Amino acid sequence: MSPQPHAHAAEQRPHRMALWLHRLILATFTLGLAYTAWMVFFILAPDAPGPLLGRATETSADLMMARRLYAIEGWITFAGFCIYLAVTEVVPRLHRRPDS
Repeated sequence: MSPQPHAHAAEQRPHRMALWLHRLILATFTLGLAYTAWMVFFILAPDAPGPLLGRATETSADLMMARRLYAIEGWITFAGFCIYLAVTEVVPRLHRRPDS
């Protein structure tokens, strides 16, 4: 007796949902990184966009604090992104058997 055609579709549904959730999480991390970089290098730039370099001594303390807070948010997002990729992509590939 052959398996029912609907059984295969029912097995695929959780896998598809997990794949979409995985992509949503990756997109969220990517957007978070892009947002913090945009805020630090373009929106909260005192005169011209980009890194402060020599202009750091002329920048107000409030602006520097805001830039640092966004930079910290960016580093935390980056660390979470790295941990998520390690858990979901790197570790499973390291533990995969060569015959599969």
